[in-house]
Amino acid sequence: MSDQNAKPNDAEGRLEADHGLETLDRLDELLSCYFDDCLDEEAVAELNELLAKDPEARKRWVDNSMLNADLYDYFRPADQESRQAVG
Repeated sequence: MSDQNAKPNDAEGRLEADHGLETLDRLDELLSCYFDDCLDEEAVAELNELLAKDPEARKRWVDNSMLNADLYDYFRPADQESRQAVG
């Protein structure tokens, strides 16, 4: 049996414990939409508010940004790589 009141040790667990699963899910949804370029003005304002007031949300933003950049670099078409190397 697991102790539901136990505090997790990782940053994601702290964010979840501090803000609840609903806030964590909403942050993930906003970040996903941001990187898919599908946020409206209201959602951008909501994301900015979360990032402004929460250091754990900002860490999650950085982690997602780095992952997005790594995935872009990995899956970038070969013709884009050769153009960047030349120019």
